[in-house]
Amino acid sequence: MYTLNIDISAADLSTIHNAKEQVVITKQTGDGNGNVAWVTFKPLTSNTVTWTDTYELYASTSQVENGATISMMSQVSALDTQQIVFDTVFGSPTVGLALPQGSYGVLNADEDNPSMVFGLAQQANVSGTGFPASPINASIVPKNQSASFSPLDIVQVFLATQTNNGMVITNISSTALKVTLGNGVTTATILYNASTGAFQQSSSVALA
Repeated sequence: MYTLNIDISAADLSTIHNAKEQVVITKQTGDGNGNVAWVTFKPLTSNTVTWTDTYELYASTSQVENGATISMMSQVSALDTQQIVFDTVFGSPTVGLALPQGSYGVLNADEDNPSMVFGLAQQANVSGTGFPASPINASIVPKNQSASFSPLDIVQVFLATQTNNGMVITNISSTALKVTLGNGVTTATILYNASTGAFQQSSSVALA
């Protein structure tokens, strides 16, 4: 399990709430495509976000454009190294095909649309409240083509207004802090710096 602690002073929290800003977290994938707001929430002075490396594949007909929210029409547990066939609904993995470790694939066999949107979704917990699986990326996959996704435990954290889980973000107006977890590092603590209007990293903790 990975843990991200986010600390904000009481005075800064009041300013953030008055500005109607939320904490927004995006998650990176191996192709650099972390273009969806994964977790958004109204912060407290002390916030803890946790997650595990368990993913779902989703299919959608939503538009991949700034401000659009991805509506997941079908979901299935993602299988590491396997490509799952989608034909109206998710079916079985492609026989005899093995993807690299840490990769999750999909074959778009849907005949009803010229293309579909696919990606990975992941659950999170924010200060004791469970968040259902929300998209971490979104890719347009034409009919009879395939795609693979390699999620990384690298997140970007920033403040924004009018942003919801699953919303496509192509432009970030505030400065985003990149936090790298994984490779034995399981916990990081960041804090808000009012002088820069952004978060800064305080510490990281490796798994004992």
